[in-house]
Amino acid sequence: MNALAAAPILLFLAGTLCGRWLGALIQRLAMAAGYPSSHYYRLSDGGGWLGFLPVLGHFLSSRGTRSRRALALELLTGAAWLGCWVFCPPAKALCGCVLLLGLIGATCIDFDHMIIPDFFTIGLAIAGLVLSAAVPALHGSGPLLALNCVRSAAAALLGLCIGSGLVLWMGLIGELLLNKEVLGFGDVKFVGAIGAFCGWQGAVFSLFGGALVGLAALLASALHRRLSGESAVQLFQRESRDGGAAHFGWGGQFPFGPMLATAAALYFTLLHPWVDRYLNQYLLCF
Repeated sequence: MNALAAAPILLFLAGTLCGRWLGALIQRLAMAAGYPSSHYYRLSDGGGWLGFLPVLGHFLSSRGTRSRRALALELLTGAAWLGCWVFCPPAKALCGCVLLLGLIGATCIDFDHMIIPDFFTIGLAIAGLVLSAAVPALHGSGPLLALNCVRSAAAALLGLCIGSGLVLWMGLIGELLLNKEVLGFGDVKFVGAIGAFCGWQGAVFSLFGGALVGLAALLASALHRRLSGESAVQLFQRESRDGGAAHFGWGGQFPFGPMLATAAALYFTLLHPWVDRYLNQYLLCF
């Protein structure tokens, strides 16, 4: 088996390993913000050195150290990296793995605690700018030449500014009209980070596509609430600062970060040719 044929398998395994690291990072960031973060458990050496392996280690360790959330995170990260390799050219796929790792991390901690730490916003934005300058193929700027690197970095900076600026103005207008906070500043930075990897088209699509994903989730929540008779539907096991369970959904708080991340992942891997073709038509108006 040559290296190119083995790449999908190796990338999946690397993704599960990074998923293990990501779970520990999420727990550390949540605890630094004042949350107990009991969803992720550190695996002990109950199964010997095999107990520290991703995925397999969950089944070899003692029950008290297992975490279904951590297992799902490892499998999700591995599958996301594999999908990125399948749908994207190699150079762009490797950059996409960094993006997807950040999107998954932001999704999990926003679902858990309604926060998106700067590591998954500012850190991801810096990574997007650096990778765009080093890998011009990330923004379709052609081979690794100095001019293409500058064009790619400019596209990343433009995406960061338009993405964060658009969300900021929408949040300010929404707050003025509704007299309450509509979008948190973490969402502003998060869409800017997405724009650094996906350009201004990806940032715009993430915002409006994420709104559609959120609307679908809220409608499903409302339907479930109507059928079950509950005042607020617990779509995900969210944890408050005192360690108790908290609800969100229709009738409770609802995180927007996971919806933005879902739309961004779809754009980066599958939808960018059609979205870019549609949005670029509006450039003729300027």
